[in-house]
Amino acid sequence: MSSFFAIQITNGCLTSDIEQNDKENFTFLQNIGAVREVDGLWKFNDSMYRIGKLYLSKEGRGFLEASSKEFQDLLIEPENLLDANAGDIIVAKRIIAKRGRASAKVVAILSKARLYQIVYTNLNELGNFEIIDIKTSLPTSAFMRGVDLKILKNNTVLKVDIATSEAIEIMGNLSDPKIDEKISLALFNRFDNFEPDSITQALKVPSVVDVAFELSQNPHRVDLRELDFCTIDPVTAKDFDDAIYFDTKEHTLYVAIADVSHYVDYYTPIDIEAKQRGFTTYLPHKSFPMLPRELSENICSLKP
Repeated sequence: MSSFFAIQITNGCLTSDIEQNDKENFTFLQNIGAVREVDGLWKFNDSMYRIGKLYLSKEGRGFLEASSKEFQDLLIEPENLLDANAGDIIVAKRIIAKRGRASAKVVAILSKARLYQIVYTNLNELGNFEIIDIKTSLPTSAFMRGVDLKILKNNTVLKVDIATSEAIEIMGNLSDPKIDEKISLALFNRFDNFEPDSITQALKVPSVVDVAFELSQNPHRVDLRELDFCTIDPVTAKDFDDAIYFDTKEHTLYVAIADVSHYVDYYTPIDIEAKQRGFTTYLPHKSFPMLPRELSENICSLKP
């Protein structure tokens, strides 16, 4: 949850602590009963309302992730999204579930996600200057404070705030060897570096498995290290997440899958960030993992 106001009312705060630009939202939440005073602090009423970041599926349905194990993720149908977009910090009210699914409708948008487009400068066949959206290949508009974009080298790549059309970053040039990597990460909101809290958590996980201890704590597990498992991965791979072994005598296929959930608890920094990343992104020369490399290439990898 990135909105500071959302964090304030989740943890509890004084009215004097609320920033001026959040006063209107606070008054609205008071009026609908989404916040209430408890022991002198104003706190979010989570019996009927939820607060958090909105995720959208390809079908246009919204999902509000639960903030703790006690709650369920909420489904938000397209007609109940208000004007919210993916990444917005929203307040949603529980409604009667459809077919048993926990559902809600958006009642307030606390902060809008900052959305970007990637563009490049271009001189068309008539010699006219253009700004081209790299996803659609259609002309668009952009400006940059203190810079005349026309003086930039042709095919200069820019990151532009969709809401304001302001270019906030010069990413390079289409001729740069690694510009495809930068563009791909920016278009899909991917990041190379992990949040410090995730790295701290990863470093606390042991780097090797204490087999005797694990078997004593989990008697249902079986030690099959004597079997010659193999993985189907390139020679440069480091994150082996599954492996197979076929017993030719018993005609039995064994499938080994890395048990990541054993090392990553619900609602911890790594779990939250992994949900945002969703999957590992592979480029020809580099990967951008879903989990910190301290885990994905170490104890959560089925290394030989």
